[in-house]
Parts: sequence; structure tokens; C-alpha cells
Amino acid sequence: MTRCLVLLLACLMCLSCGDSGDQRTPIHEQWPSTLHPDPLDSAFEPAAEEDWVTYRADVYRSGQAPGATVGDRVMLAWHRPGFLRGDWTAVKPSGATWGDTLFYPDDMGTLYALNRFDGSERWLAKMADVNPGIHGSPQITSATACIGTYATDAIHCFERETGTQRWRFSVGTAVASAPLYVPEHDAFYTSHEDYDSSEKHGLGVVTKNDPRTGEMLWISKEIGDFPHSSVAVDPDRGIVVVGANDGILRAFDSESGRTLWERDFAPIGGLNDDIKATPAISPSAGLVVIGTWDHRVYAVDIRTGEQRWQFDTGGAMQGSPAIDEARGVVYQGTGSLGESVFALDLATGEKRWGVVAGWIQSSPAISGDGSRIVLGSNDQHVYALNTADGSVAWRFKTDGAVNATPILVEDWVYVAARLGSLYALQSWTP
Repeated sequence: MTRCLVLLLACLMCLSCGDSGDQRTPIHEQWPSTLHPDPLDSAFEPAAEEDWVTYRADVYRSGQAPGATVGDRVMLAWHRPGFLRGDWTAVKPSGATWGDTLFYPDDMGTLYALNRFDGSERWLAKMADVNPGIHGSPQITSATACIGTYATDAIHCFERETGTQRWRFSVGTAVASAPLYVPEHDAFYTSHEDYDSSEKHGLGVVTKNDPRTGEMLWISKEIGDFPHSSVAVDPDRGIVVVGANDGILRAFDSESGRTLWERDFAPIGGLNDDIKATPAISPSAGLVVIGTWDHRVYAVDIRTGEQRWQFDTGGAMQGSPAIDEARGVVYQGTGSLGESVFALDLATGEKRWGVVAGWIQSSPAISGDGSRIVLGSNDQHVYALNTADGSVAWRFKTDGAVNATPILVEDWVYVAARLGSLYALQSWTP
């Protein structure tokens, strides 16, 4: 018995000592990906037109909700003060919906599923309890609710109806972006920090994953800095685009992960060359539109990366552009004390209008008929603007700066304020 105890103590001591050098275990051995014992094997059902299932509404990250209306008046339907804990993120995450369920993350590592009509809790998935925990927004499918985290360095997928974890793909370092499910490719695409900390290849990658198991299908290690930007995808052209903190917009082949082109908007470098926003794609125009910290909105050819136009907003852009394909308009908010919301011609970049609405870090959301956009402002208001001229249709006062992106579902608006309060607004026309 004494001999066994001695051997056991020796083993424990060896495990606790470790190597003092910087010899790191490959990431899949440190944090192995996990899979539910009964993997998903059926096809995902398509989302309803009114559902907002991913960051910026669709695979193009257009910000337009086909089934949403924004009426002339607005009221508070329900409110959960201080509900979304944590204050790490520069811009609060936004939510997503499927049917009557609203999915919303906090900064501390928890994803909530709520009844979207009254705010009551259906389930929660706590991946961590630390600030920062979650930076990005969820992706919802008919079977799963998926999100990336800072705290666990992973992408987690849960059963949409119960919150039971289906799989976890460990990436090794922070996931600041929102994963994207592309139905046409039946795959997830995600941008995140260095995939394997044992390899000194750079600071950003894009991965393509199986949506049912989390298995990695390919990885591109060609991003030179941290990608806060989420990917946007043109499924028909097979092109994945993403920005990064090095000020470079990149495009990848969706089948192989091969780099197609790079467009550097800040070749000199410096403080204001970052791309924090997510690009938006216009498939009909063949353009990618992105705002940067150098105060400019750019449009480039999606096939070649060649610049088509640029527009100076007068302020850095944290939020993403929104594109109304049918009307040929780009909407962009910017950090400025002057004009801070702009409508630009999609083909030329010419300014149609600009209005003052406070300092903007939020991204605009477009109603289905294109008549109104909704966005938050650091002046503590949610604004609904008429797209014809930028005039205010209504505004709603919250308890803090609103830098999250509103989501539009039918006649509802869901948005979080900087202090963590979650608001459900309902609009109507008398």
C-alpha cells in the first residue's frame, strides 16, 4: 500500500511540474473539440423570411430584413435592465431569432434563449463567467444555435430548442466575430485569431467547418492581424471576404480556402488603418462595401478587389454598412459629431443624404420595403430614419449608449444598450 501511495504522489508531482520552457502542446491536444454522442445527421430546414438568423441578417451581411416592417410609431414591449452582463466589448453583440425565440449573448460568456414576445427565459448556455467572454453574435439554424467566444477560445453549437451542446470547435485563441452558416454550401465560415498558438504564422485565420460536427474542412492562415470583422459570403461566386486590424480586406475561395486577392486601404499604416467592421456584399453589382477607421467607405470589385469608389464620412467606422440591393443604396453610420449617418449610391458612392444623429458605432438595419433604417446612437437613442431623405420617423430613449446593431423581425426591434439593458420595441402605423 505504501509503495502505491508513493508512486501515486510521484505521478501527481510530475503532472504539476511541467516544462518551464515555451514548448506548447498543439491546440487540439490542449482543448480537444467535443461532439455530442448522437451527431446531427439530417438536413437543416430553411429559415423563414421574417427570421433574423445571423449577424447582419444574411450571408451577404446586407443588414436588410425582407419580412420586417418599421411603422410610424414605436412603443416599449418589454425591457430587461442590466440583463446582459459585462462591459468589455467596444460594441455590444447583437442577437438573432428563429420563430418565437430570441437568442442573445452577454459579454461574460452566456448565450440566452428568450421568448421574444415577453423576454422570459427558455434556456441559457454558460460557456464561461469572465469578462471578456463573448464579443460576436450568434448564428441560428433549424437545429442549432452557434457562437464564438473569447473566454473558451472556441466555437460552440447548441441544440436550438434545449441548449444542449452539440459540438465545440476549439480554435486556440479568441473568436471576436460571428460564425456564418451558408445553406448553399452547407458549411460554417468563421474568422478568428491565430488557430494554433504553437505556430508563429500570424494573427488571423479563416476556417470552414462542417455544421453538424464542427470538423474543420479547411483553414487559411493568410490574415496578418486580428480579425474583429466577420466573414461575408457570395455563395454563387464562391467567395468569402473579411477585414482585419491590419487594414486589409481579403477574399478567399470557398472551396479550397485559397487567397483570391487582397486590398490594402492603408498602405502607410498607423493608428487609423484598422478594419473593425464587417463587409457587405452586393451580388447584383458584384461589389464588396466596407468602412474603415481611416474615415472612408470603400467599394471594390468582388472578383478582383479593384477599387470602384470611396467616400469620406469624416469619422472612423466601427459599424458595418447596410445595402439595399433593390434601390441601389448603401447606408453607413460613423463616429462624428457632425453628419453621422449617410445614404450613398451603390454604383458610384455619391452622397444622397447625410444627417446628424449623434456618434454612431451601430450598424443600420433596413426594413423589408426599404422605406426605413433603424440604428443605435451613443446619444442613448434608437433611431428610425426615413430612407428618402434621412428625416427621423421616430426615436426611442434608452438607459445608455446604443452601439449594438438592432435586429428587425416583423414589426419588432430588438437591441441592447451599452450598460447591458435589453429592449424589445414594437412599431406600428396608426
